[in-house]
Amino acid sequence: MRILIALLLLATMPQVVHAQGVQSHGIKLAPGEVLVSVNGVAVQGGPTSQQASTKHARQQASTKHVSLAQSKANRMASSRTLRHLGGGFGGGRFEGVGMGRTREAAIRNCCYWGQRMPIDIGAAQNGNRWYACVIYR
Repeated sequence: MRILIALLLLATMPQVVHAQGVQSHGIKLAPGEVLVSVNGVAVQGGPTSQQASTKHARQQASTKHVSLAQSKANRMASSRTLRHLGGGFGGGRFEGVGMGRTREAAIRNCCYWGQRMPIDIGAAQNGNRWYACVIYR
C-alpha cells in the first residue's frame, strides 16, 4: 500500500525550480549543479548542453576504471619493455604479452593468442611500437 501511494505521489508531483537549486520529482540539486537528461541536454536552467556534456565527460574520465590487462600494457609501454609484470591475472588463469607496429599486431603476437579464450585485452603505444597484454580464461 505504501509503495502504491508513493508511486502515485511521484507521478503527480510537478517539477519545481528554486532559486537555490533545482528540484525535480523530489531530487534536490545543490547550487551550480544541473539536471541533465540522457542526451546531455540541460533539463532546466543552468549551463548549456555543451558545457554540461563537457563536465560529465571530465567526471567520467576521472572515475574511469582501467582493466588489469590495460594497466599492464600501459606499464610495458611506459618502460618500453616486453615482459610479464606479475601481480596476478585477475579472474584469468593465463597471461600473454606481445609487441608490434600496430595494435592488432601486438595483440596477435601475445602468447596463447588463438589457443585460449581471452577475457581481458589491453594495448598501449609508445613511439612507433604497441605493447599488448591479454589475460585468458
